[in-house]
Amino acid sequence: MSDKSSLPVLTRSGIPTAARLAASAETSIALRGGTGWGKTSMALILAAAYGIPQKVVSWAEAADPNCKGGIIIANYNGLHEETVVGPKAIHHVGGTNYLGITVPPDESPTVAILGDRPFLIVLDEWQGLPGAVKQVFRPVLEAPEGADRFMGTQKVAPNVKFMVTYNGRADDMDNGRELSQPDIARVNCYDWGLTLPEFLDHTAAEFAGSLPWAYLNFFKEGAKTEGEGLNPWTGKVSGETRSRYDGGQICCPRNFKKVMMMFPSTKPADGWCLDEFRDHAPSRLPDAVVKDMALLMESTLSMADVITDIRSGTQKVEDVPAHEQPPLAFAALRIALNEAGKDYTTAVHSGQWDWVLDLFSKCSPELAAWIFSTLVAHVEPTDKQAKKGYRNPLYDHPKGKILKGLVK
Repeated sequence: MSDKSSLPVLTRSGIPTAARLAASAETSIALRGGTGWGKTSMALILAAAYGIPQKVVSWAEAADPNCKGGIIIANYNGLHEETVVGPKAIHHVGGTNYLGITVPPDESPTVAILGDRPFLIVLDEWQGLPGAVKQVFRPVLEAPEGADRFMGTQKVAPNVKFMVTYNGRADDMDNGRELSQPDIARVNCYDWGLTLPEFLDHTAAEFAGSLPWAYLNFFKEGAKTEGEGLNPWTGKVSGETRSRYDGGQICCPRNFKKVMMMFPSTKPADGWCLDEFRDHAPSRLPDAVVKDMALLMESTLSMADVITDIRSGTQKVEDVPAHEQPPLAFAALRIALNEAGKDYTTAVHSGQWDWVLDLFSKCSPELAAWIFSTLVAHVEPTDKQAKKGYRNPLYDHPKGKILKGLVK
């Protein structure tokens, strides 16, 4: 089958509803998605929706009676059934000891092993599983109505949920494969659609100070990229249909996060330089996207003198050409954050940031909304602070109230 079947798109925000519906139908969720798009890590969110501890555990840890539950990632892609310990043990159920008593498998989601503890078992890269292993798991992907689930002669633990992931390929070259009818008839099947806004929201607390995060946020708000027709989130130019499996670096959430970890600051003086970024970021991301990020950084750095003049009153924001205002605003943001150190709350209350909020308010409404939302992401209280009643101090600043009204 060469054409991908049409499937509903599941995003992070839609996972709780998908989990509820799958539980109601006594079935499992299957996710189709590209390499590096977080299909497996999505299991953490699905586990929470099912009321399962958000902790990845091994089979050995799960078998420990002290384990309260968790997520078991089972990836048997490409292995022969005789070399797969878990499914092999399950497949050869009914073995007996010298007394003739049935011996439960060592690694299997049975009542004997897991009891009534809650687990989510992720059957990763399903298409690469040996046929014999698929036959073992098919009966538990969708429970018979009102009946217990069994693997061979072994009863499956009642609070175990299953999830299937696959990427639409059989191997590294063949990329047009779907789930077979015996599989897809047993699951609620979705295309995994991690959106850029959801990715930025999810990573803001940890990576909002990085160049890749700011760059993606810049694009999300409608800013033009230097590369004509370039979509930095996908790494593709308009009309391009290059396969993900024919070689070359790809844009995906996993790779963006890795580059964020490599270059966690927008300030080159913080342990890196622009040449270093150009040389090493392409190890994870397409060169065209890296060059576009570097150009953004260069244009930002070139605004330092203009910002000095604006702060001293010798130049006005309104006098800066419209096409130069985005890098101006981004540079102002970087300078304000650097000057405040880590004490952003004091910078707001003391008036230290009055100049940058005034600068933002004089930009176009679209640019002002984007740059203010980026600043807010840096100052947002932690979950622990929020529980104590803390709120973002920018929302109470006179100029902050105006800028907040521009954010959609």
